[in-house]
Amino acid sequence: MRRGVPYRLLRLRFVATDRYLRRLAVFAAFYNLGLSGYLALIVVFLVRSAGLASGAVGGTGGLLGALAAGPLTRRYGTSRGLVLNAVCTTPFTLLIPLTAPGPRLAFCVAGVAMLEGGLIIASIIMGSFEQAYCPPEMLGRVITSTQMLTYGTAALGALLAGGLASWLGPRNAMWIMLSAGLLPGALLLTPMFIRHRDLSQRRLTADGMTA
Repeated sequence: MRRGVPYRLLRLRFVATDRYLRRLAVFAAFYNLGLSGYLALIVVFLVRSAGLASGAVGGTGGLLGALAAGPLTRRYGTSRGLVLNAVCTTPFTLLIPLTAPGPRLAFCVAGVAMLEGGLIIASIIMGSFEQAYCPPEMLGRVITSTQMLTYGTAALGALLAGGLASWLGPRNAMWIMLSAGLLPGALLLTPMFIRHRDLSQRRLTADGMTA
């Protein structure tokens, strides 16, 4: 740690100035905005629009995502694997607002499975990278700083979803919040992530330099 730099400010600088941590934190924050909106709406949407019980859908996608994360990163690397995950899973979440009673219930099953699977894969890749990239003495503080940002957007997303549902109805609100969830993937469609197979495998030191 540099002399005269408070530890709290140093941990924020880690996230704000490092090109990987900064982009991944912003990606997670915007993703959480759409995800929290979805979570705030899904029960009302399923009951009112699809005639389902609130717990009738979900669970399988998370298990499949956990199983797929390892093979995905081994074949494509952590950087390209993260990009492929965003590109291949998030568009399918737009199937969820198409849900209706009858055969169209399949849209909800497929959409929720892809959402859960994509979330788990992204969490595993990003969590593993942070553990390997950040120095041990800074890891907990970096995670805390990132969570402050993501939890803040989660609260905003839930409030926004509730307001939109009251104004436009649950289905239209679901369209908007899940569409917003597509935007974070654009942050990954840059040469820094596409051209390199893996995220940086060099560990940072406590002063923000690579070891």
